[in-house]
Amino acid sequence: MSEENKFQNYLESNLSYQAFLALAEKMGISEHRLTTIKRNPRIMTADQLKKLASILETDHVNLVHQFGCGLDAITVSEMDELAQENQ
Repeated sequence: MSEENKFQNYLESNLSYQAFLALAEKMGISEHRLTTIKRNPRIMTADQLKKLASILETDHVNLVHQFGCGLDAITVSEMDELAQENQ
């Protein structure tokens, strides 16, 4: 199974049908951007990661470790800020 499918399946299994359909709106992004993120979660910004973690009611660190969310877009200082927010 590809990484894209794993992330998409995770979203589908952890969100209600209605929440899944409204995900782009809840994250404040376009449907196109959401599709791009589902295909490659590594491009997610720090703000998008925080919003998604909040929607999923999970720790953003889990999303980073499990799916590589934000690894290509989030800077070290942004990741430090995210880590401090969790403490």
